[in-house]
Amino acid sequence: MNKNTFFISAPVDTYSGYGARARDLVRAIINQGKYDVKILSQRWGNTRFGYLKDHNDTEISSRIVSKVNVQPDIWMQITVPNEFQPMGKFNIGVTAGIETTICHGSWIEGCNRMNLILTSSEHSKNTFVKTVFEKINNQTKVKEGELKVTTPVEVLFEGADLTKYFPTKVDSSLEIIRSIDSIKESFCFLSVGHWMQGNFGEDRKNIAYLIKAFTEVFKNKLKQ
Repeated sequence: MNKNTFFISAPVDTYSGYGARARDLVRAIINQGKYDVKILSQRWGNTRFGYLKDHNDTEISSRIVSKVNVQPDIWMQITVPNEFQPMGKFNIGVTAGIETTICHGSWIEGCNRMNLILTSSEHSKNTFVKTVFEKINNQTKVKEGELKVTTPVEVLFEGADLTKYFPTKVDSSLEIIRSIDSIKESFCFLSVGHWMQGNFGEDRKNIAYLIKAFTEVFKNKLKQ
């Protein structure tokens, strides 16, 4: 019996977070043994290619094709929602989603082009399903409806491979390993992020404005 064709467009060969996520998901689909899996290797920003060759990953690299020559039974894209394009009989969009509480209208439109959206957290799912914009006619200025996600959105659990990640004994004398109790300051503010390229306010993680907001909020505060 012929297997259903399952084409996946993803940055599987890149050294990126999305690349690692894509490889995990692609392997899980291949291991089911239910589908004829083909992969379109896509770029991810400016992150470099070569992961599959460097790690001798023939399981994935052997399935890479240069184009879609038939309409897939199932089409999956692992990327940001504004890039979603339906090409199969059933179309799945996979995205980590967004860190904020509202998403851009182009992301909503992208989600609605697919049959199913898989995202990485309940927070991301809630952002998609709760973001609603009014549609206003540019000429009449009259409301013509709402722009919201109408495609089903589900959370795809991201776990850890317990054969690789497991509790180990650590040397408590190492300077890098410190408990909360060892911090001398009485008040601490923790932020985790990556100060990326762009002018002030253009950084994707908005670290510059985080620092600005912190200094403005606490500049006249007495020591806690």
